[in-house]
Amino acid sequence: MFSAEYLLNSDWYKQRLITKQMRDIQLWQRHADYFDALMQADSTVDNTEQHELQRKRSEIKNQLDYLHSDEYLQSLQGSIGADWIDHNLS
Repeated sequence: MFSAEYLLNSDWYKQRLITKQMRDIQLWQRHADYFDALMQADSTVDNTEQHELQRKRSEIKNQLDYLHSDEYLQSLQGSIGADWIDHNLS
């Protein structure tokens, strides 16, 4: 039978973690794209709102930096990861 150690060290499992990482990056990149479009499109936003949008966009950038890191990939160790078969991803 398979041991937990065998499973956690398998290429199959590592691919599930990488798939999870890539999907999380895709999600947060969509958030970043939304905020970029919002900040460019709405010229009626006052300074306070603009400052808040910039702060949130900075948080999104920080999250994206973390998601790209080996530290994040290592933090997924022990999770189920994500199934690599998904016909809805492009």
